[in-house]
Amino acid sequence: MAESLAWCNRNLLSESDSGVDRNPIPRIIRMDCKSGIMIKGVRSGGHRIYACWSSNRIARGLGFLVAVILGICPISSQAQDTAGNRVDDWLLNRIFIRWEGEAYQPLADSITARLTPVSQAGISGTVVNYFRSEGYLTAAFDSVKIREPASDDANYFFSAGPRTYFDKIMLSGIELFTGTESVDILRLKSGDPFRTASIEEGIARLLDAYASRSYHLATVSINSIAVSAGSKERKNSRAQMNIAITVNEGHVVPLSELHLPGSRRTKVEFVAAELGLRLGRPLLDPDPDHIRARLIETGLFNSVGIVAFEIAADSTLHLSIPVEEAAPGTFDFVLGFLPAENASSSGQLIGSGNLDLVNPFGYGRRFAISLDRLPGQVSSANVQFGDPRIFGLPIRMDLGFTGYQRDSTYSQQLLQAEAAYRLDAGFDVGARFSRETTKPGQAGNELVGSVQRIPDGKRTFVGLAVYVNSLDNPRNPRRGFTADMLAESGSKSETRTQVLAGNDTTTVVATFRQERLQMSVRAFMPVFDQHTILVGVDFRLLRSPSLVESDLFRMGGAKTLRGYDEDRFFTDNAVRFLYEYRILVGPTSYAFAFLDVAYIHLPGSGGAESTADWYPGYGIGMQWNTAAGLLKVSYAINNEDGPARGRIHMGLAFGL
Repeated sequence: MAESLAWCNRNLLSESDSGVDRNPIPRIIRMDCKSGIMIKGVRSGGHRIYACWSSNRIARGLGFLVAVILGICPISSQAQDTAGNRVDDWLLNRIFIRWEGEAYQPLADSITARLTPVSQAGISGTVVNYFRSEGYLTAAFDSVKIREPASDDANYFFSAGPRTYFDKIMLSGIELFTGTESVDILRLKSGDPFRTASIEEGIARLLDAYASRSYHLATVSINSIAVSAGSKERKNSRAQMNIAITVNEGHVVPLSELHLPGSRRTKVEFVAAELGLRLGRPLLDPDPDHIRARLIETGLFNSVGIVAFEIAADSTLHLSIPVEEAAPGTFDFVLGFLPAENASSSGQLIGSGNLDLVNPFGYGRRFAISLDRLPGQVSSANVQFGDPRIFGLPIRMDLGFTGYQRDSTYSQQLLQAEAAYRLDAGFDVGARFSRETTKPGQAGNELVGSVQRIPDGKRTFVGLAVYVNSLDNPRNPRRGFTADMLAESGSKSETRTQVLAGNDTTTVVATFRQERLQMSVRAFMPVFDQHTILVGVDFRLLRSPSLVESDLFRMGGAKTLRGYDEDRFFTDNAVRFLYEYRILVGPTSYAFAFLDVAYIHLPGSGGAESTADWYPGYGIGMQWNTAAGLLKVSYAINNEDGPARGRIHMGLAFGL
């Protein structure tokens, strides 16, 4: 006689792989019967670490248990027909089932497909076990009929018998949840048809609930099952089942150790803070998918492997996260060739270089410096420093300096600081402060009409920034969404020379408000296996009572509008739409074709009229992971110059 059927959370191990979305997770299921059956089941597709087990084996275990209680033995796969052949030697043609009080009828194809190919129990045993797991506890094999004398296939006939329904579900040992909460978690109700899957799913939810409170040692046992057969004399009478479920809650299990196999620089305390974990405290509602996604999102790791949870001998929880760290730094340079503007000029070579130190001391900090050589005598330099956690809080701090020299027209220096608070995974809200100084050069001091072309100016902005990121892989995404928004308000003071009547000059000082809005959105959508579509939009808006060239947004080039020269357009209002079709050929390699279309407003200067027009750009390219580093090449054209006068950009990035 079976004594109990128990589920436990001991010796848990979560298995995952960077190439899969769901992690197969083993769970040990114990059946304490006279036969000493021990079943270890694995099923893929679970969402939480305590919600996965082999449901088909549990169903058979419960079916076996109920069969023992009723004194009904499952049919042997060695049964023979009248000719002495084993019934399961015949190939299956159709399955016929006789419901209580009805004639034989073909079993639905959807159910038949789930039962074939059959297990080692054979056709007869598989079908009988299935119906018993669905509550037809007296289901039985009736006969097998060969279709034709010389045929190898046959029709199998079964009787379902009456169905059993839940009557009383008795719970004991539960103190953490109220009676109502326990019933809501189990979702087993009196009058519902008995199904082993219902019990399995209910117990899984109950263990999930305990795990979310850090009761990882909780066990659930079915102590008794009583079935009462329906009475033929009583109308609408049916078989009913009473189940007694006992819970051993155990105790709260604290997280005592966090291990990072494969890590050489990254500090355990930094990873714990990023995941919201505190050693010595309970680990509430652990989710391997969330852990992997959060660490990949940091960009500090090339891969995050198997996430493992283990109950140690001292009844504390150990968490192990194998990682492959990204290089401590990268250097990349980009070279571009722009075609000649006319027959009397030659093409121009442009380029940029960037040094990015990532996580050099194990706390996720970054330091970057970049230099850009743009068309004409234009150059820029940028220095950035970032700390992902200030004082151990989920607050990111970024500091930056940018210097920009536009030939002899003007120079600019920009200082900015931003603090962003992480509200949730992939969702940051921050505040930015920036201070910009503009100094006119020789060409900027020239008069346009009666006023100085570029004034001596100072601008100060404060703004609100919002960042959203749900990419599945930051290095080569297939699906996901990113959005950045920055809204700023500030003031500008400028000093310029103005010519009065009679060629007298005066110095004019003005102070006024300016407002800026910048927005970028990207969405990645898989369409076929290893094929992804990228769509996006960029928006720029500047509102000011007075505009000069140095105030405007710069557009054009590989980063802002492909197919056009770098910084060709100076605009106060622009929107860019982009479409890109990618064919993924490796973890970081892909080929792509793109289309950029921008609507750009060009404010007039020196009395000229303002203009606005659409500017399309399109082309092809590839990103390829080579032995030397990550190579990226693109060829972009526009509708003004034609296919032969395209812009070529080639970049190479390699780890240090």
